Amino acid sequence: MNIAMCIILAACIAFVSKLLWKRIGTQREKVTFLTLTVTGWIMASILIINPEFPGIVEMLDQLFHPFIGNMP
Repeated sequence: MNIAMCIILAACIAFVSKLLWKRIGTQREKVTFLTLTVTGWIMASILIINPEFPGIVEMLDQLFHPFIGNMP
C-alpha cells in the first residue's frame, strides 16, 4: 500500500470512530469499540511507517496463488 492510501485508512478509522462513539450505550461496548479502534490505528500506523508492507490483496494473492495457478 502506498502512503496516501494508509493516511486515508487512518482518516476513515478516525471518522467512523467519531460517528459511532455517540451511539454506543454500555461500558462493555465502549471497551470493545476502543480495543478495535486502537488496533485499527496500530495497523494504519504500521502501514504508514512501512509502506512496503504488503496489503491485504497481496497477502491473499500469495495465499491463494498455488490453488489458482493449478486450476485448468
